[in-house]
Amino acid sequence: MSRLAVLFGSFLLLTATGCGSIASYPMDRVNDLGDIFSANFYWGQGVLANMRGTKIVQAGVGTFDGNIASWDRRAVGVSRELRAEGGFPFYYFTTYDRKSEIGNPLFNTRIENIENPGEVKFNLTDPDDRAFYQVGVDVAAFVGVGVSVDLLQTIDFVFGIFGLDIGKDDARHQEVQPPVHGPIYEKVSDLPVTKA
Repeated sequence: MSRLAVLFGSFLLLTATGCGSIASYPMDRVNDLGDIFSANFYWGQGVLANMRGTKIVQAGVGTFDGNIASWDRRAVGVSRELRAEGGFPFYYFTTYDRKSEIGNPLFNTRIENIENPGEVKFNLTDPDDRAFYQVGVDVAAFVGVGVSVDLLQTIDFVFGIFGLDIGKDDARHQEVQPPVHGPIYEKVSDLPVTKA
């Protein structure tokens, strides 16, 4: 089969599977690849250990009061966090209070939208702390590290190669906001009048 036929067939496959823009395809795949991995770097007071094979199968114990630099599914930043956690598979609890020190808009939005900070939460049903399908480990004793792989995001990446966006996070699913330069007035008579 000629290279031209393969190229044309690939183009047809991408457009037929709903790839909204060929131009955004490479960046969507890079973003999907980045969504698979998460990393945390801890420094502060406390000892913490957590090992998880998704939220269902996790075990650990600890308390930590300090800073955490995070990279988690396109959210990057540093937060100040006070947390305690512990349990075993199917019975894991966390309590945390997180404040953003610096971060990109997604990082700050995730922290601002945490429901009931400081309350003890059953981790299996808590959408704000660790993704449901993450497999990973966090270990800290005054300083520490956490790494994880998100199984659902791995599937999203693989399907995304063929133009299927099961995570609904590619460019074609993003709502585009027009730039705001000030109020829009339909008529000249609607303009505010200032007296000199």
